[in-house]
Amino acid sequence: MGGRKGALPRLILAAGGWLVAAVALPLALGRAFNALFAAWNVNADTVTRAPGWARMVYRWHGSFITLLSAALVVGLCARLFRVRVEKPGRTAGLWWLVGTGAAVLSALLFLATDSLRLRWPIGRPNITPGLLVLWLLNLVSAFAEELFTKAALYDTVKARWGRVAATAAATVVFFLMGGGLSGTVVSGVNVALMGVACCLLYDRFGLWAPVMLRWGWGFATVFLLGHGGGDHAVYRLYAISESWLTGGDPGFAYGLWLTILLVLLCATALWNRKNTGD
Repeated sequence: MGGRKGALPRLILAAGGWLVAAVALPLALGRAFNALFAAWNVNADTVTRAPGWARMVYRWHGSFITLLSAALVVGLCARLFRVRVEKPGRTAGLWWLVGTGAAVLSALLFLATDSLRLRWPIGRPNITPGLLVLWLLNLVSAFAEELFTKAALYDTVKARWGRVAATAAATVVFFLMGGGLSGTVVSGVNVALMGVACCLLYDRFGLWAPVMLRWGWGFATVFLLGHGGGDHAVYRLYAISESWLTGGDPGFAYGLWLTILLVLLCATALWNRKNTGD
């Protein structure tokens, strides 16, 4: 990582690179695609009547932008910070199960305390090639974000200013990347808590722990349960009310149940670190 010297210039360059790769470029490409769709007269209402090639571009342009942005962020980390990614360990699958289990537990709490329903008739699970592609894209996105906020930013700040400063810096960037300002107060708190939890897991177990935790959570909430905007879900859940406790229609991330689960996860990680002497 280059030691303590040059930490601040690298962080400034990384901030600029991230703004270009993860913010400016996706926004520019999104506007360009929207202008293209307007010229083609293709939108959500008319896409079924568009030519096959236009439907494909319309359906997958967002995934292309996400993949390109993630690739640029990974390249930035490799070039500027010389990060090295270890192979997933035996515990990687465990953390995926933890993320999946947290979402399923949120669904059960939702069922017990609010108006969460399955779309009937349930029928056979909706498993499509698009679902598998988006699931893998979710992994790529989580990997790029964790690589930047942990293996690059966290490690650099920790080497120069210590663990507390590193956790604060990585959490702030994670908060901004995760849209912490775009929702409610509860969802913003949840994004920040997820950032702290991912820092604690990274510090103790390495990069793949937070990556797999987030991948499991995304799989269960969006792709398995279809709650919170999942159009390619195996099953679809929906809510007929909004609640500060459960999150309501916007999704589990907007509810206090997730806040409680994340606090428990952070407390467990801190207790584990204290008892192992880290």
